[in-house]
Amino acid sequence: MATVCSNKMRELARLLIELRKCNNNDNFELMNALDPVMFNTVIECATKIGGYDPQSKSYRAPSLSAHIGTSLKQASDLLIRLILKQDSSIRCDDKEKKKRCQWTTEISSVAFKNLNENKWNKPIILPLTRDILKFKEYVTQIANKSVLALRENPNNVKEFKNLVDATLTLTILCNRKRIGDVQYTTYLQNFSSINQEECMNSLSTSEKNLTRHYKRVVTGGKDTNRWPRGDVVIRKFAKKANLEYPKEITSNKIRKQIATVMQILNLNREESEQFAHFMGHTEKTHNEFYKLPQDVYQTAKISKLLILMDKGGGEQYKGKSLNEIDIDPQLEYAESEEQEEEISTTVPVSTLR
Repeated sequence: MATVCSNKMRELARLLIELRKCNNNDNFELMNALDPVMFNTVIECATKIGGYDPQSKSYRAPSLSAHIGTSLKQASDLLIRLILKQDSSIRCDDKEKKKRCQWTTEISSVAFKNLNENKWNKPIILPLTRDILKFKEYVTQIANKSVLALRENPNNVKEFKNLVDATLTLTILCNRKRIGDVQYTTYLQNFSSINQEECMNSLSTSEKNLTRHYKRVVTGGKDTNRWPRGDVVIRKFAKKANLEYPKEITSNKIRKQIATVMQILNLNREESEQFAHFMGHTEKTHNEFYKLPQDVYQTAKISKLLILMDKGGGEQYKGKSLNEIDIDPQLEYAESEEQEEEISTTVPVSTLR
């Protein structure tokens, strides 16, 4: 929360500095910028801050210009509430609504267009499985070392801090939960839950063992006590673990990594829905944002379809999915699973060399 507030204050402060330069008035207040008469001036200053280039019609920092619009809207709503508190007889007209529509046309549409274009050829890098395993092994060693040290000297503050950081990191890594969901959690006492006998009987033996080994804790709420920051401890351990891509070990990318790998398991709809709820979002969000990288899917899957259509051999694979069609870049033929032993019936395609 503190980071969000400071970011908004910096964004509005940069806008206020630019407004004071534009109006040659060092006493110009942000409240004055919310007057509809100042709208064009605010647009001009926002484009300057975002580094707008009229020739290429693009922003150097498109996200900044878009964020300023959101911050201004929140400041405007706050000002309206303050005015209404002072005099409830004042009626607000629809000038604010019109101003928001114009902001979308003047700033947001171009800014979001630039953001989307910048993502076109930007590779989506997720944490490597070997990096995650190495990272977990390193943090586990730190935790075990701290436990041994605390058994010898329970007052060792340094080792206690290392144990807390390692515990937080391993909890985030195991559950793939958001940092905020874990770092604010206080574990007060052990608890046990009573499971329905019918539900337990429907589980396999291994699943029953898992229910006895693990416990489900519902997180939520924040207190005023100090807590270790999850993002800081993850970065600290990632730098020391000698990983191949340490910068990719973040809470957000770890969540994306497990959600991406889960697609390979071909879960049914009910299992996918339960997994999405556990991750803390809806199934729609899961399908939209936590999916296989688009470049991998289009390169590996769609290219099969394009090659077959290019040679006019698509009818040979009627009723088959793309997973059942095998195209080896080193061969002249595409094969399905049922045709691996019948090479004479394969369809020639161009090589990918």
